[in-house]
Amino acid sequence: MENKQLAFLLGRITLGINFAAHGFIRLPKIGSFSEGMVTKFQDSVIGIDSLISVFAHGLVFAELLVGIALLIGFKTRASLIVTSVIMMMLIFGSSMLEDWTLVGSQMIYVIFIYLLIYGYTETKYSFDNILSKN
Repeated sequence: MENKQLAFLLGRITLGINFAAHGFIRLPKIGSFSEGMVTKFQDSVIGIDSLISVFAHGLVFAELLVGIALLIGFKTRASLIVTSVIMMMLIFGSSMLEDWTLVGSQMIYVIFIYLLIYGYTETKYSFDNILSKN
């Protein structure tokens, strides 16, 4: 395996673990997670409780699904794009809260995702590779 393929594989799996863990940990407490988000955004410009609640619920499932997809290498390019869109929404929300420290932290994710998309290569250790052979 070439270094570029190895770097991509390890980066993809690491990001997959991160996102899957976010979703997995939040799933059993999705109600309290959603309530916490609603509370956090009450005084912001986008403080519409129902909108924030729907987003919070969707976020948990999106993180879990995209994380699993990245872990197993399924629809990898599309999963990375979806992950990037998730980060855009999170950065927008953090900006509305004026939480610039959190935005900076989220930008590190964006750079990591960018590097994975830029260096995208199919590895033989993925569902994408198995499906492309059939």
